[in-house]
Amino acid sequence: MLIANPIYDNAFKFLMEDINIAKGIIGRIIGCEILELDFKPQEYTATTSKQEMNFLRMDFHALILTKENEKRKVLIELQKSKKSMDLFRFRKYIGEQYQRIDNILIGKNRKGETVEIPEFYSIIVIYFLGYIEDERFPKVVKLKNHYYDVLENKEIPGRIEFLEKLNHESYMLQLAVPQSTNGKKPLERMLTVFSETGFHSRVMEYPDDQPEEIQSDALVQQLIRRLYKATQDEKVRKQLEFEEEMERKVQDLFQTLEENAKELEENRKALDEKDKALDENRKVIFNLAKMLRSAGVSEEEIRKQTGLSMDEMSKIT
Repeated sequence: MLIANPIYDNAFKFLMEDINIAKGIIGRIIGCEILELDFKPQEYTATTSKQEMNFLRMDFHALILTKENEKRKVLIELQKSKKSMDLFRFRKYIGEQYQRIDNILIGKNRKGETVEIPEFYSIIVIYFLGYIEDERFPKVVKLKNHYYDVLENKEIPGRIEFLEKLNHESYMLQLAVPQSTNGKKPLERMLTVFSETGFHSRVMEYPDDQPEEIQSDALVQQLIRRLYKATQDEKVRKQLEFEEEMERKVQDLFQTLEENAKELEENRKALDEKDKALDENRKVIFNLAKMLRSAGVSEEEIRKQTGLSMDEMSKIT
């Protein structure tokens, strides 16, 4: 079946606009049930920078149910990049999240007065990378906070809200890393839709002959139907065509710039070599002039033989 390629930003946004699908994708990645998900306006960077043109971010407020059966309010920051980019770009947006007030609660102060109390959520960051950031690591990597008693050198169970809200849990998906397609694990089944074999086309072929575990996976089938729908939606189809064309033009432009830069560098090196050769030639001429002067040849004759000016002759010692 032909489906829109979710590696493309417009296909991915269309996919995540379905709140149930967004819950399913995020839930499988973080390993928690998403009870509530509030989709905040996505921010899409579209600038003249080659790196930023391949960058998409989305924000969600969520109520999750952890494996410990604990309900938690969290802010989920999703960052997606097709190409490798400056680490500063990722850090910048995380820094913005730490400066935000997620909610305002109404409470009482010590005097019994009604006051507004800022509420800050724990942050979970998910990085969708269309490239391999580090080949030593698997397709999906999780970084999670652990608590240690430093004096006793042992791990401590539980969570400290103060620290939880000053640090964040991270997930990195290296979508270009090949994976098994046996469909044994729920996350693995979901990631078959993000095939590394179809990165360079806005439409990709999703095989019909998938294992039974994948064919019977409700979320995977939702993803496929949604991405198929994207190929039939005229607006999305035009957006994908435009995105693909722009990416091709930008790639061609930067390739031309790189070729021009290489040519300029080669010309600079050639000029440097020429200048070096001229300097060497000039040294030979000056040495010849010294030898002629030592031999008693007149300055007029030396200038005639070497082409040196009177000023240059005066500098010969």
